[in-house]
Amino acid sequence: MSSTPRFTESREKIYKNNPILAIDDVPQNGIFARTITTKQDRNPNSGIIEYKNNSLVDWNTHYRNLTPRECFLLMGFNERQYDDLMRSNVSVREGKRMLADTKLIKLAGNSIVVPVLEAIFKQVVDLNEMLGN
Repeated sequence: MSSTPRFTESREKIYKNNPILAIDDVPQNGIFARTITTKQDRNPNSGIIEYKNNSLVDWNTHYRNLTPRECFLLMGFNERQYDDLMRSNVSVREGKRMLADTKLIKLAGNSIVVPVLEAIFKQVVDLNEMLGN
């Protein structure tokens, strides 16, 4: 699984120094993801998913990185929008798509969180109305 790296010494630092966004895929309340960057497998990164009770692979029973889907959801996209994106992510050869996971994560991170932007615009409109503009 591409989002679960081998647990090397450098990745142990990632595990110890980044926010735990979820444990066993259960979101942790009050924990905020950092900026989504081109590469999740570095320190610092946007956050990790910690394993307590299970693991998908035997080479890393500690954590995994965010998947492209999770990155898009954090940015305010919904499941349908992500599924639409993936349907249009055409295959260029067997096992390869036009947009690899790293490119998808870069696309997600190279944006502003839509609900945050909407809230900013709403505050601007409210202030203008309050000031009579």
